[in-house]
Amino acid sequence: MVLIPWGEYEMGDDNGNMWDAIPVHAVYTNAFYMDMMEVTNQKFCEYLNSAYSQGLIEISGGVVYKKND
Repeated sequence: MVLIPWGEYEMGDDNGNMWDAIPVHAVYTNAFYMDMMEVTNQKFCEYLNSAYSQGLIEISGGVVYKKND
């Protein structure tokens, strides 16, 4: 995993190529970690099942949450 630093980036489209992405605007993000390699749906499913069985995550309304968060 690599740390993606917090920051600002421009998101959107001023050319009308993406009707749902106009206008261009600033977006601010917190720092987060991202895997350097692709993760298959199968591997992610295995991770979620393992985390759930260890009590690390909970599911409410079809959404996965970190336990006690």
